[in-house]
Amino acid sequence: MAKKIPTRRLLQFGIGIVALGVAAAVIYSERGQLSGTTRVLSTASVGLVVLGFGLEVLSDISYSLMTYYLLPTDLGRLTRRWFFGASLAAIAMNDSIPLGAGFSVAYLYRKLRGRGCSVLQATAGLLAGNLLAIVVLLVLLGFVLVEHTQATSVLSNLDVVILFVLLLLAAAAIVRMDRVLVVALGLAVHLRRLFHLKQGSNEANLETAAQLRFSARALLQASLGALGNWLFDLATLVLSLTAVHAHVGLVGVTSAYMLGALAANLPITPGGLGVVEGSITVALIAFGGAPSSMFAAVLLYRVVSYWVWIPIGWISYFLLGGLHER
Repeated sequence: MAKKIPTRRLLQFGIGIVALGVAAAVIYSERGQLSGTTRVLSTASVGLVVLGFGLEVLSDISYSLMTYYLLPTDLGRLTRRWFFGASLAAIAMNDSIPLGAGFSVAYLYRKLRGRGCSVLQATAGLLAGNLLAIVVLLVLLGFVLVEHTQATSVLSNLDVVILFVLLLLAAAAIVRMDRVLVVALGLAVHLRRLFHLKQGSNEANLETAAQLRFSARALLQASLGALGNWLFDLATLVLSLTAVHAHVGLVGVTSAYMLGALAANLPITPGGLGVVEGSITVALIAFGGAPSSMFAAVLLYRVVSYWVWIPIGWISYFLLGGLHER
């Protein structure tokens, strides 16, 4: 008698198929853009394209290490190689399905729980990793604003104050993650009591949360990972401009990249599709670039940093067992 496949496994497999279908639909809808990108690649240096892909590999490795160093180190099953594969799957979710940012975090949380992380360890690591990425991006943006008066003129004084406040709040939340978790759990307890809901497990309690703090070494390693993630990705954009013989000053390219990075984190389209391309191209033109070459360079950059990684990430998703932890 054939063994019956559990409903849970069928549901997990179905979610993966639906997500992959949505990703395929997004790619198909942009076939005109991809066609134009193919023509750009045919005139670009193959060596530079390969080098750009290598830089994106380093960027994604740095991205995974940014969170990995904030996770417990005493779990034998939680290896760098495994977490890199899980991060690629999460990136594919973020870049190819609606509300992908939420699904990608939920996916990583479930995989970490399956590898032995506690509720608090997984929550703190993922939350701190995302906050750290924002902190480093805002710091880099601050350097651009200080070094380039034209970039400063794009933002009002109120905008600068808001960004500075966000930087301080995010940095404080990372350093005192124990207090953040205590407040969050305390609020959850009050809400459960208010609505007469069942209390959570003893594992995620206030006493445990109050003891959870990151070491200085872990924060330094994770910060270097966050810095590498942004800088290697920025280097890919610079390389793309070089590949199509486009010329814009480094500060101008950095400013345009920062705008694109901020746009990518807005929950408008998966992975900032269309929004990132438009914002970077317009910014590059504003900094003196020729429209045709700027558009070609941005398309090349997005192929290497975005489109290529969607199928790679979904392959990693299935190899790691989908939502189920092997």
